Amino acid sequence: MLEALACGKPVITTNLGEIPNIIKNGEHAILVNPNENEIAQNILELLANPDLTKFLGRNAALLVQQKYSIESIVDQTVNVYTEPVYRKAHYIAAVRVKNEL
Repeated sequence: MLEALACGKPVITTNLGEIPNIIKNGEHAILVNPNENEIAQNILELLANPDLTKFLGRNAALLVQQKYSIESIVDQTVNVYTEPVYRKAHYIAAVRVKNEL
C-alpha cells in the first residue's frame, strides 16, 4: 500500500487494522469496509472523478515522503535511541543541582 501511495496512485483499501492510523479517509486514500459492493462503488467514483484521483494521489505521495521516507525513518529510529539518553542526562543534571542547593 505504501508503495502505491508513494507513487501518487489513488488507493482504495479496507479500514481494518492499523491502516486508519496511517492514512486519512478522503485525504490520502479511500477507506472502505471489506465489502465487494463498497469497493466497486469507490472504484467507479475514482474513474468518474479525475480531480479526486489527482487530489488523493498528490496527498498520498506527500504523506509517504514526510512520514515514511528513508530520511524520516532514520530520524525516527535515532530518536528512539537518543531520547531516553537525553531524558536521563536531564534527570541527572537536575538531581545534581538539587543536591548542591
